Amino acid sequence: MLFSSNNQDSTATKHYTTSFPTYDISKHIEDARSSILRILSTSFYDTYTFDEAYLTLDDIKTNTPKELADAHYSSEESTAGTGIVLENAFSNSLIITCQHVVSSPDTVISYFEGSDIPEETFVKSISIKHKQNNLLFTKNRIYSFNIIAANENHDIALLSVDIREDEKLPHPPIQFGLGDSDDLKMGSFLYVLGFPSGYPMITRGITSTRPKKNKHFFLTDALFNPGISGGLVLASKNNFHDFKWVGMARSATASEENILVPRTFNKDYSKLAKPYADQAFVQKKVRISYGITQAIPINTIKDFIENHQQQITENGFRYSIRD
Repeated sequence: MLFSSNNQDSTATKHYTTSFPTYDISKHIEDARSSILRILSTSFYDTYTFDEAYLTLDDIKTNTPKELADAHYSSEESTAGTGIVLENAFSNSLIITCQHVVSSPDTVISYFEGSDIPEETFVKSISIKHKQNNLLFTKNRIYSFNIIAANENHDIALLSVDIREDEKLPHPPIQFGLGDSDDLKMGSFLYVLGFPSGYPMITRGITSTRPKKNKHFFLTDALFNPGISGGLVLASKNNFHDFKWVGMARSATASEENILVPRTFNKDYSKLAKPYADQAFVQKKVRISYGITQAIPINTIKDFIENHQQQITENGFRYSIRD
């Protein structure tokens, strides 16, 4: 149960407050912090490259890429994020996070480009995923998890964490009630909790756009760093007497640019002063616009959970937004 000082005005309003807290709310924040976890998903790829523009995707499907490729190397891609504990059952736990944190393409294809080359015709490289490791971190242990439901358009996923029968996940389910994102307004004060760059962090922000029914996110000026996706977003209607769960941090606005990078794991390229003479590869570099963060409204999250109630029940959980 959450308490507040008797001399504080706890009068509730329809909209979430725009004021700054005027008294100690650390107990609320500690409760929120205990219900979030760090997530890491790593995908392992075999990549095959082709030096000349003469092979189509059908050619590669007919033969194995290894037989046709001019070069082959292995690589891995990791995505970090934050998960929110919804329920601890007998031998597993139910977690919610962003879909993009735990999902990666099975195949990535790049094509040769040029004024005299047909668009998306001749394959330059193909990367094929052969394994994916999904890990969840607590203070003392690392657990694996399975994805039991996901929606790419809404960017939401439900996870089931396997726990030994003699153990219990040392993180309680979220202790805050489900809010109503329709009651957010421009200027509503928010707290965002997550694991940017793997560190447990708390930041604050102000709602800059109200959630719209045709859009599955709203904007806030909270600082965003990779790893906070899936982070818990809280707001209050009664001068921070208590909080409601109003959303989940999703992503920041960003721009992309193509840069040349050396061959992956090239041991000879160890000195910056030494000219690089091996094959170069094009890699996309993302530049994040800090201070422009997208958050998934809690009403979208509630709809997602309700639409996937069957998967929740089939995996041994009782969680429901109607409880």
